[in-house]
Amino acid sequence: VLPEPQGATGPKVVWRDAESAEDEGRWVADDVLRLIDRGANPATIAVLSNDKETRLLMRECLEKRGVPTSWYESGSNNALVDLDHPSVKVLTIASAKGLEFPVVFVPAVTEHLFPSKDNDSERADKARRLLYTAMTRAGRQLFVSATRSEQSQLWSELELTFLEGG
Repeated sequence: VLPEPQGATGPKVVWRDAESAEDEGRWVADDVLRLIDRGANPATIAVLSNDKETRLLMRECLEKRGVPTSWYESGSNNALVDLDHPSVKVLTIASAKGLEFPVVFVPAVTEHLFPSKDNDSERADKARRLLYTAMTRAGRQLFVSATRSEQSQLWSELELTFLEGG
């Protein structure tokens, strides 16, 4: 995803901060529905998080709105992602490695899951690489979100011209 300020015609990364995890889940579900209503195939949309609670919440919010989902976890029996199945893929970041989806949602980019600093910098560096991996799975549109009170400070490292606030 290369934003317009860099000479490309691609959209900016959409960043949203929600009041709560439930609000974040509803926002993701609303945006997914909006994309599907505009003709997007659910199979082209992925929701990526290494946090199981976040993935469960996102799947629940999507299914409440009638959006079909497929659940994938690395190391499980269903780790092989069926890219043709007409459903939104809810996966771990590791499960998405090597794949690209036209639309990617990365919810819960919180300081707890993506720490910006720590005592030895190892955990923060790993979080930075993990977020990079998640973000680079997007071929056309990237949506990133967190709860307002817990958002990761890694966002302060990104150039603001690449972001579109929501």
